[in-house]
Order: sequence, then structure tokens, then C-alpha cells
Amino acid sequence: GTPKVSGEGASATQDSVTIKQDGTYVLSGSFNGTVTVEAPDTAKVKIVLKNANISSSKDSAIRVKTADEAVVIAAEGTSNSLSDTSSYAGNAKGPAGRSASAPLTTPCAARTTWS
Repeated sequence: GTPKVSGEGASATQDSVTIKQDGTYVLSGSFNGTVTVEAPDTAKVKIVLKNANISSSKDSAIRVKTADEAVVIAAEGTSNSLSDTSSYAGNAKGPAGRSASAPLTTPCAARTTWS
């Protein structure tokens, strides 16, 4: 499928979502690909999962390359899942579907599966 994302500074294709500036982004839908954050070093990014099912056969489901801080939360009353590839080059594995070069917080108030 194709992901749906709301929030200025984000774009979506069939297999990717790219976030390029600070703000809050609501992500929904099922797709095989990666959500990549490439925002300025001063950016604070909040990703709200709202019935999102993201699997990646090549990388982490969510990869934060650049930002001051990134937070991933699940919208209340939703069911979400993130899964990543089973093999990485070298030691490049992120924790269960997400990887970050900037601080990444993942409080989960709704049902979210990380694998």
C-alpha cells in the first residue's frame, strides 16, 4: 500500500515517508518501506502512529538521520506495528524497527508492536 502522512514538511511515496522539518506528523496506512527523518539539527519532530503498519525488508521502519529530537507515539485507541529487516551491515542495527542518530523517544500509550 501507500502510506498517508499529514504535516507540512513531509512527503510520501509508495515505499517511503520523508520528513524534512520540525513539526508533528500523523502517519497511517500499511506499507513496506522506511520513514526517514532528515530535518535540521535544531528540529523537534513528533511522529504520531495512527493505525500504521510499517515493515522494511532493507532498513529500520523508522530511521532518524538528523534532528535535535524525535518522538514516536501511538494515537490513543489505535493498533500499530513496526518491523525491520533481519540483517544489517556491520553493527548498524537499530532497536526493533527504529534507529536514530538523534535522541529518539518512543512512549506507547496505545497498542504498538515492535519487531
